[in-house]
Amino acid sequence: MDTYTAGAVALAMFLGLGAVDGIYLHLWRYRLHARSASRYEHRIHTIAAVLFAGTLPAVFLWETGGVLLWTGVALIVADLAVSIVDMTSERDSRAEFGGLSTGEYVLHMLIMSFRGAALALMLAGRPAAAWACEAPWIVGSPPGFAATVAWQALPGAVVMAGLHVWLCTDSGVRRFEALRARAEAAFSAWRGQASEPCCVVRS
Repeated sequence: MDTYTAGAVALAMFLGLGAVDGIYLHLWRYRLHARSASRYEHRIHTIAAVLFAGTLPAVFLWETGGVLLWTGVALIVADLAVSIVDMTSERDSRAEFGGLSTGEYVLHMLIMSFRGAALALMLAGRPAAAWACEAPWIVGSPPGFAATVAWQALPGAVVMAGLHVWLCTDSGVRRFEALRARAEAAFSAWRGQASEPCCVVRS
């Protein structure tokens, strides 16, 4: 397995686990965007989501070089700094819940590991000439599987970044929470109907 393919596998694992963390835990279960104590953490996550959406074309979509490659490196460094700020904010942000659960700690560790592996492998696969500042912005294409994973990740990354930005606004929070309440009510009604016996046997 070449480095690009291995990097794509790590990227796919990161995306799957990140969806559980970012969508279900952050937005749905804990509602970080709607709680005053965690709005700061949500804004940090918003910056991270925007940075990741920019990292995809700079590192994953193509075999980049020159200025575009170094732009990707700068985005990675910025994302690392944001991750450090995120970790320092979580204690106060999650105090209401008693801090992060053990499961979420493990999930975060796996997410960071797969993200780091994906970035390291994709960068390690670059030819030496690609790191020259005068190199073409695009020097080639990654293998089919790696390109497929990256291109399929792009729409979701853009949507997630946009959703996070929207939820930084008061109107976005109100509309999302109303949608969430309707969805939960519909799900509760469906569960109630599903739990009812389909027939009654009379003696």
